[in-house]
Amino acid sequence: MANKYPNPVRGRVHCPVCNTSSTVHVVGEGRLIAEGEPIKNGRNLGLYYYKCDECGNSAISRRVDEFVRQNMVVEGEPLPALQTNAPTEPLTANPADLEPEPTDAPAEVAPPVVAEMEGPTVPQAPAKPDKHWLKALLAALAVAALLLYAVRQLQPKAATEPTDNQGMLSNG
Repeated sequence: MANKYPNPVRGRVHCPVCNTSSTVHVVGEGRLIAEGEPIKNGRNLGLYYYKCDECGNSAISRRVDEFVRQNMVVEGEPLPALQTNAPTEPLTANPADLEPEPTDAPAEVAPPVVAEMEGPTVPQAPAKPDKHWLKALLAALAVAALLLYAVRQLQPKAATEPTDNQGMLSNG
C-alpha cells in the first residue's frame, strides 16, 4: 500500500546493511503536516527510520530510532566517511615468513583456539509442553456434563402411581 502522505526527509544516514546513503524520516510526520492530525496508531509516532534505495525501508522500532539519532546528519550536510577496520595496505605473504623457525626445544601442543561469538549467548528456556490437548479435553468434558444436565432437566418427572395397598387405605 502506497503511503498517502510521504514523510519529509529529515536527514541522511549510512545504511547499516549495505553502507549506502539513506534518507531519514519520522513516522507520521507527513499526515500530521497534510491533515493536521496524527496517525491512528500512535505507538510508533515520532520514531525515526531510514529509507535505503538499495535495501528498502528499515524496521520501525526503538533500536532503529536510537541508531538513526546517533548517526544522522542533517539534510544538506555531507555524510562523514565510513570508518572501516580494514587495513590500508594490502596483505602480502612471503613463503619464507610462513615457515616456522627450527628450535631445539620440544614442540608444545597448544590448546585449540575457540572462536568467540560476537554477542553473549542467551540460554534458551526449555520448551514448554503443549497443553492445548488438556484444555480441549477439559472443555469437551464440561460440554458433556452441561448436555447431560440439560437432558435431565428436560425429561418429565415420573409420577408415583399409588399401589393397590395405598389406594385401599385412602378410599376406605
